[in-house]
Amino acid sequence: MTTLHIVNRPALSNGALASCLRVTANNDCVLLIEDGVYSCAMIAAALDTSGKALSPQELALKTLFDDRKVRLCALEEDLLARGIDLKELPKQIEVINYSGFVSLVLQYCKSVSWF
Repeated sequence: MTTLHIVNRPALSNGALASCLRVTANNDCVLLIEDGVYSCAMIAAALDTSGKALSPQELALKTLFDDRKVRLCALEEDLLARGIDLKELPKQIEVINYSGFVSLVLQYCKSVSWF
């Protein structure tokens, strides 16, 4: 059973993203909305394969991503509202609009919100 995990807090604020990733299963989807899109920078660093040194938080995220195959999405309207350049996002983060959000809800068997 696949799950859509919706995260609306930044990675460093309350641990919602890390907690979410600990329970994700292969083929689940993590959708970043609202202030959760601020996590894109940390996710980008964790997914970077250039070999640069990672912070402890980035390393923890990298480990979680390495253990699972999850789909990563971010809500375009929230990215733009927070001044995040869409061209700067890693290719692993799929940018979706509100119609895409609705499609995700319909595509996955259940949804869990991480606030």
